[in-house]
Amino acid sequence: MTNRSAPLTKELKVVVNGKPKDVCGVDEETTAEDVVDVLRESLKLKETFCLVASWRKNIIIFSSSERPLAFISRLRDSPENFQFFLRPTGLRRLSSRPISPNYQPRVHSPSKAPNALHNAATSYKVAEAFSGRSDLNTVDWIKMAEEEQQRQIQLQFEQSELLQKLQRVDVELETVRNKLQHLETKMASRLSCLFDTMDDALEKRRGVIASLSVSPGTPPPPPSNRTTPICEGVMI
Repeated sequence: MTNRSAPLTKELKVVVNGKPKDVCGVDEETTAEDVVDVLRESLKLKETFCLVASWRKNIIIFSSSERPLAFISRLRDSPENFQFFLRPTGLRRLSSRPISPNYQPRVHSPSKAPNALHNAATSYKVAEAFSGRSDLNTVDWIKMAEEEQQRQIQLQFEQSELLQKLQRVDVELETVRNKLQHLETKMASRLSCLFDTMDDALEKRRGVIASLSVSPGTPPPPPSNRTTPICEGVMI
């Protein structure tokens, strides 16, 4: 005879109308409707509710057939990281559905109120905005996390490429700057040589002008020693 080990049960802390309640004996086969019905029966609630959880700034609305602990296991997380509460749907149920025969949960108020939700009313309003998302089985949170991680890796790769391009641009700018400085030095040297040449030319020009000019009072040059020949011919 084989002994089948009983499923591990855990305790869910659920906020109902702003008051925390502990639902014990919950396992991965327990549905969200089981949890809601137990709380309704225990607290004598006539309205209908749905189970809602707050997780990493996300509001998760469980459908009646969803299993909260199985959902958490798929996310590889712990129930302690989830904040559960009941959200009223605004309807009244005439009869309650019988709870699963193999489920025997117990509800009790803890001696100390856990820090589950600071403002349940605000959470209800936030949950109303997601009323259309009644079934999150179609949402693959693990895949979304992997895609987000891939996006982060891609962004880091693009950032590294941009940084390398900026470094190459810096090197090119430094090279251009050095070339401009060299060209500036070369042009300054040539301009200096040109100015020196012009100064020499001007100095020579002044010397030529000074040598050609005659100062006042300077005696005229002596007459030439050559005599003009006298024509002895007869003029007709």
